[in-house]
Amino acid sequence: MLGILLLFMLMSTTPLSASIPKGFNSADKYEETVKKAKDKKKFLTILVKGSDDKCPNCKRTMSNGMDVLKRYSEFVFVRVKSVWDDKSGLPKEVTDQFGKVNGGATVYFFVFDPSTMKLVTQADRKVLQSDKDKIRAFKTQPSHKK
Repeated sequence: MLGILLLFMLMSTTPLSASIPKGFNSADKYEETVKKAKDKKKFLTILVKGSDDKCPNCKRTMSNGMDVLKRYSEFVFVRVKSVWDDKSGLPKEVTDQFGKVNGGATVYFFVFDPSTMKLVTQADRKVLQSDKDKIRAFKTQPSHKK
């Protein structure tokens, strides 16, 4: 009985922030994902997400971003806090290109050319949440099409 109670307590304190969204690779698969992007002639997109996994606006933003980028990208996922703490597992020359990222209910898509690891474009919740014109503009940027 004590074992079951301890197991329940452990499960209830495990943060949801450790989960990786479907379709994304964790940062420990960064090099593998870069290689895959190069081989498939796609972009590398890094999703940097805050800690609020219940935010409906963040979910919508992630869905809109995936709809725009899924044909053109391979994906890596990291949390904002890991970027702040320099513990994302990503190279510094990549994270330096993020600029300032906020925590909480935030979502950022950073799109890189995997051959040069230069930032091609980026979008956040303000762009991808629900503004159809901004989503369309982000989608039709020629830099997305290789």
